[in-house]
Amino acid sequence: MFSPSQDYVLVKPVPRKYSDIIEVVGTKPDQGTLGELAEVIAVGPGCPNKAGKLQPLALSPGDKVLYGGDGLGGIAFPTYEEAGVDYKIIQEADVVGILE
Repeated sequence: MFSPSQDYVLVKPVPRKYSDIIEVVGTKPDQGTLGELAEVIAVGPGCPNKAGKLQPLALSPGDKVLYGGDGLGGIAFPTYEEAGVDYKIIQEADVVGILE
């Protein structure tokens, strides 16, 4: 399995049948998507802060997140494929929010 470094996060995109959640945050279907829904699979250890201490990520495996999707300004995230499943590699800063 892939182990992210620094502030990178491995996510598994959630199928589009949950697009009604995306509409709740204000994007109309004919305007593209604000972002993509995904489940966090693995997170990196974090990056050093200004004081030089490791700042861990606020995300944890199992979190459901909304992140800047491929349709948002042409952003294309690297992918990782394992056992027929396509995962995306994003940075924590790409996450718009955590669904609770």
